Amino acid sequence: MTRNYAKMWTWQSALQDHVRILQHLHYFFITPFILTGKQAETTSLSVNSANKCPYCTGLHGELGRINGVDDPKKANETGESDDKELQMFANYGSAFGRNNGRGDEVKKAYDELVSKYGKSVANAAEGVSYTLLWGSLSGNTINSFLFNTLACAKRERSSFIFELLFTLWYGFLFCVIKVTSWLFSFLPEMPRVACQMIAFILGIPASIFIVPFAILGMIGSGLLLLFNGCDTIYEPLPPVTGDCKVSETPSEKEEEQSEETFADDP
Repeated sequence: MTRNYAKMWTWQSALQDHVRILQHLHYFFITPFILTGKQAETTSLSVNSANKCPYCTGLHGELGRINGVDDPKKANETGESDDKELQMFANYGSAFGRNNGRGDEVKKAYDELVSKYGKSVANAAEGVSYTLLWGSLSGNTINSFLFNTLACAKRERSSFIFELLFTLWYGFLFCVIKVTSWLFSFLPEMPRVACQMIAFILGIPASIFIVPFAILGMIGSGLLLLFNGCDTIYEPLPPVTGDCKVSETPSEKEEEQSEETFADDP
């Protein structure tokens, strides 16, 4: 059986990345007062063009529409915008998503934002991108547990215990996100002030879940540094499409062994 595995966290990369996300979380809360709704949602959707989280597709697709983004689906699928004024934000978001917020490509796109719009706008776009990194990889990790691991198709290098605990911690929040996306589908395009309030309010429950996990990440990162002796960077598992081999039952194994033994007898 062929399964699609989206980009997802291991326990090491989840701990490390939550610390990074917490360090940039304050930028997210100033975003509604610095970026336009179109700029923020184009950035968000473009991050998700690399990470392909269905929860983010639903929520930010609706938020993009409410904020007046002309083609949210294109930004979410390709990381591009037909609006030349928004393309720079799409470039940054897609680079951030592809590289998990690290590397020369991300720095170059960030510097371009600084050059044209100033550091405060670039920092706000960075805050949005870190929040989408959290949302997309969290959603994908939950779905991996629900639709792959529980179906006896756990990814190599992942951990059943980690996925279980992660889903127990974040599962309720992502159910709320799913319902919220559905409710937003009934809203028309809204004025900027209303969209600012929505964006700010949405960040509050997310922060309540992120902060404790990030504190655990600080402790975990310290332990990893202590035992490994160096500051290792742990990346998420990349997206792959692979064949799922169903585990053999004990009776099937015994039958195969008996057949082999019979075939070897003179």
